[in-house]
Amino acid sequence: MMKNIIWTPALSDIGGVETFIYSVARKYSDYDITVLYKQADQEQMKRLSKYVRTLRWDGQERLSCDKLFINLDPSIADYVDAKEYFHIIHADYKA
Repeated sequence: MMKNIIWTPALSDIGGVETFIYSVARKYSDYDITVLYKQADQEQMKRLSKYVRTLRWDGQERLSCDKLFINLDPSIADYVDAKEYFHIIHADYKA
């Protein structure tokens, strides 16, 4: 069982979500964090993997964790058994 999972369906080479996840990874690397994703920029994965575990996931297995932090797509909650669920909202306030 994993401790903390941050789910994001996609990580680009640069952007607000990517900066947020990288900042969390650096600051809280000793909290046993796994960044779970469907697709990601390889440089972004190299950068993150220095601080946290990264795992490509396509729904191939059911997962368990203490805390699941969901970025954007909440359907992941159907596949992860977590003690606590958090939905992270990211928005362009100008739009």
